[in-house]
Amino acid sequence: QRQALAHAAACGKHPHPCQRHHLLQVYLLALLQLLAVYLHLDYQVRYLPGGEIAFADSTNGGAYIWANGASSLLLANPTVVDGVSLTTVNAMDANAHGQLALLMNSNGIYFFTNGSMTKVIRVGDSYAGGTVTTLRNPVIDDTGRIMLWIVTDKGESLALWRAGALT
Repeated sequence: QRQALAHAAACGKHPHPCQRHHLLQVYLLALLQLLAVYLHLDYQVRYLPGGEIAFADSTNGGAYIWANGASSLLLANPTVVDGVSLTTVNAMDANAHGQLALLMNSNGIYFFTNGSMTKVIRVGDSYAGGTVTTLRNPVIDDTGRIMLWIVTDKGESLALWRAGALT
């Protein structure tokens, strides 16, 4: 929130007409984050370098993108992947290309790109000689690699998912 507000303040000193749209997006992001905190809503909000805002509502499900003054659905509620109905976005990270790393239903990490969702790992899967019991919030870089913390019945590991392979 502080970063978005600082960015808005820096851009707002003498905005050029073409920067006004960008400034509005920054202010909207800050407003969404403040409202979520104030109303105790569980929204995931990410500002993308192209000026878009990706956001998800873990209460009602679904993920959306706000661009050019309008929002559009990215991920419907429910979404079915490998026969599993996904209804809740618990955590989300986005990269500069609009790809998302998502913790869904508190028990699975998924990669979303170009309208397609791919399972990375779920609770109950095998990993590092154990069975996954807990997953922590994922992060994604601009190359599409996802870093995540995996807890199994044998221990804890920091893992990297890249192009379908988990190491």
